[in-house]
Amino acid sequence: MVLDEYFEGKLVRIEGGTVRPQGVPRWYVDYGSLSVRGQLYAADSPGLCSGATVTIEAPVQDWPDGYFVVSDYSSDLTMLDQAGCGQ
Repeated sequence: MVLDEYFEGKLVRIEGGTVRPQGVPRWYVDYGSLSVRGQLYAADSPGLCSGATVTIEAPVQDWPDGYFVVSDYSSDLTMLDQAGCGQ
């Protein structure tokens, strides 16, 4: 799966993505080897930590460096599992 203009504005769900920090409150959510990267800009961080797994559901947006699933709200996150934090 590659995000492109077809997905722009559409709601996408990534299950079991791995959280990686990019400077709080900015986080990336990587999903396996696919070309999918979610970004979360949440003022009220829901306990995210590097290595946690999460499900994110948010729209695809066009950015200068590609198309991304972008969330501004912690309510877009579910199934937060902090077992992998710090690993």
